[in-house]
Amino acid sequence: MSNSQSAKLSIRRKNERQLRYEYFQQVFVEYCALASGQRAAIKKNLPAAVARLVTQLEDSGDLLEGDAERLDWNDIAVLEGQILAQLNEPSLRRAAWSLRSRFARLAGPEAFQEYQASVPPNANDPNTRIDDLRADLFHVLGLFQWIYGMTLVRENIRRRILKKLFWAAAVVAVVGLGIAMSTLDWNRPLVGTIALVLLFGTLGAYVSAQRRLQTNNDRADPAIGALGLTEFLTSAWFSLVSGGVFAVVLWLILVARYLDGTLFPTWAKSSFLPTDAENWAKLLVWSFIAGFAERLVPDTLDRLVNRAMSTPLAAASASAPATSPAVPPQIGGQPFPGNVQAMLDEFGAPKTPSSATDANRGQFGGKTEDQGWRLSAKLARLDGSPGVVSVNLLVERAGPGGANLNKAKFVLSSDFTKKPQVEVDADDQAFLLPFCTFFPFVVGVELLPSGPELEIDLAHHWPA
Repeated sequence: MSNSQSAKLSIRRKNERQLRYEYFQQVFVEYCALASGQRAAIKKNLPAAVARLVTQLEDSGDLLEGDAERLDWNDIAVLEGQILAQLNEPSLRRAAWSLRSRFARLAGPEAFQEYQASVPPNANDPNTRIDDLRADLFHVLGLFQWIYGMTLVRENIRRRILKKLFWAAAVVAVVGLGIAMSTLDWNRPLVGTIALVLLFGTLGAYVSAQRRLQTNNDRADPAIGALGLTEFLTSAWFSLVSGGVFAVVLWLILVARYLDGTLFPTWAKSSFLPTDAENWAKLLVWSFIAGFAERLVPDTLDRLVNRAMSTPLAAASASAPATSPAVPPQIGGQPFPGNVQAMLDEFGAPKTPSSATDANRGQFGGKTEDQGWRLSAKLARLDGSPGVVSVNLLVERAGPGGANLNKAKFVLSSDFTKKPQVEVDADDQAFLLPFCTFFPFVVGVELLPSGPELEIDLAHHWPA
């Protein structure tokens, strides 16, 4: 152990020793308030080591240096317990209020409510047996000492973990910045960009881990917190690594333009690099967020996979027999009608693509993207069904800012169906409506509850 480490350890131990000494002196004041006969009975029942400490304070008002260092919470608990055992009935009834009030502040409202539910003896009821009251206060006092001791253990573990995470993040920062700066001389900006993305992703994961570490989830039982912290460090190392990896993955997603909008950086032509300082700042901020928000990149990947699996109907029908499309025309998951020929029989011959006079036009804001949500359409002609076009309408998040929504109401053309309103439930925060049509029209979408309204004109996507 180095001299600096020894000095820091010495300071920490000195602070803990001072805390125990001050607390012991406060208990000694309570001891001195007792009658001489009570004090004599207490000293008789104390272990020899604790009795020697009490005698030193009585004789000189202070403890010897060696005895002060050896003072621990067990010694304090023994003295407090003996004082409680010697209190007379009036003093014990008044002490009940003080001890229970301290317990309420120390344990928290939830634990104290559970204690109250156990119906402890009423100190203000003259019919309450004094032995029952004393036994209850012994239990409360024991909980004090348990919480005091285990809290100290928990905070020592927390401090060691914070220190290790800090030095790990510092090393990553120095190495990352060093690589990024040196690549300027090597004329290899891509390497520097990767280093900066990894660095900011790792720093985001470090800040997230630090925030979680500062949150107590032990429900007034510091032993649970201490046990949880002993396992926390292993997961924290993985968080730092995954934060850097997620940042790189998000960078590639942004370069591929799977996510687009004013919140995201723009890129130089045929390059992995942002165009200017503003977009560099956006890249580094999103890299930090990718490490900080652990679910951001995994959730984004899930949405991309779901989008890829919802292939256009034309892809499925390309390999199907000409007389039977692979996927029947559907609205909201229900056949409408059962096959293409039935649809043609009901609506007549294919019409000329036109949506200029559609009643839905302009009724839903005229935008395909709003408030973090995007409406898109994929259209393809069906082989073997002249004039018939398969349509996949997809409403999905345009970025991480969109609110969680439960349902989408698609409003189709009244010329297409007698029931133009179709409600679709969310599937992993995305809404898909597949169907077939032989003429284009304007589709409006209302996202529920209280979401944005979107609008798309199928004529703009109509296949040649």
